[in-house]
Amino acid sequence: EYSDVCRNMVLEITEAENDDPEHLRKKIDFVRGQNIPIAIDDYGSGYSNESRILSLQADIVKIDINLVSGIDANPDKRQLVKNIVSFCHQKGIRLVGEGIETREELAALMGVGVDYGQGYYIMRPQFELAALPAEITEEIRALVKKRGLVRR
Repeated sequence: EYSDVCRNMVLEITEAENDDPEHLRKKIDFVRGQNIPIAIDDYGSGYSNESRILSLQADIVKIDINLVSGIDANPDKRQLVKNIVSFCHQKGIRLVGEGIETREELAALMGVGVDYGQGYYIMRPQFELAALPAEITEEIRALVKKRGLVRR
């Protein structure tokens, strides 16, 4: 019934959704019936954990800025995100790194296999749809080539 609109949507589940589990289940049932992907926001903080990924059958996991910030200089964060990537990729779940603010964070996330990124370093939020700046696109391509990465 809503297929024209739904193919461009993603339902993002936030911590606030924990307040009414029955209402959340109804939302999930509806969006699944419309083939809308489900994303878990702020993974690595609060309620967003492995059991949440399994119970919600997420299609996308958005890694919290607290894990992303300084990941290039923190081997423990890198290992933790690498473990998350391994688990999620085994389940066919795509990952988004949230809050990327430096080239080094972008490179570290790409290096451990995170699929997508968002943050001020890549592009600031805008009202209108816009293409990525050419320099960022080239930088991502160079990182892919340098690291021999295969992007999904």
